[in-house]
Amino acid sequence: MSGRTGRAERPTVHDWDVHDRGTLLGADRWPSRRAGPPTDVDGRTIVSDQLQVTKTVDASPEQMFSLLSQPARHTEFDGANMLRGVEPGSEKVTGTGDEFVMNMENDALGAYQMKNTVVAYEENRKIGWAPTLHPIDGYTDKLGDTKATGHSYTWELEPAGSGTKVTQTYDWSGVKDENFRGFFPMLTEDQLSASIDKVANAAK
Repeated sequence: MSGRTGRAERPTVHDWDVHDRGTLLGADRWPSRRAGPPTDVDGRTIVSDQLQVTKTVDASPEQMFSLLSQPARHTEFDGANMLRGVEPGSEKVTGTGDEFVMNMENDALGAYQMKNTVVAYEENRKIGWAPTLHPIDGYTDKLGDTKATGHSYTWELEPAGSGTKVTQTYDWSGVKDENFRGFFPMLTEDQLSASIDKVANAAK
């Protein structure tokens, strides 16, 4: 935190240290902004605007898709323990353009919401969503004018014997806010891999 004293104002995004910034928007920790090629939180150089993990799990595409298409079940694979449920009317998505609003909570922001727009949908084969703070300008007291939007998570499901070959893509190529872009990627390949396992275990 910054060393301000004598003023009763709330901190902005620039006041939070690396760990706090990760807490703000759902990552375990944010890397420091830096010039040159981006690296992930383990220091590995990232040569594109996405991370992608593929693995085969012991759950069918239908089981995986059923869970992923029900936002109310996303708490079952929430590794950060910040999801508090879905707003009424967001129980299941049925196509691109659908939106669901998740209730969230963490120590930095307190209670807040994320609106997710479905950007990919092919039943039992592919689903993806793009999250953004909701409302987008509702947290200026803590985030300043940073626009936390433009990234997405996409899941591709391919039958593989009795299981599923799963490819999860974490993409931030759509992030336009330079301040926000400077913190990507906020997740590692290991974390993406772990989330695939959690979905498979919850889906069976």
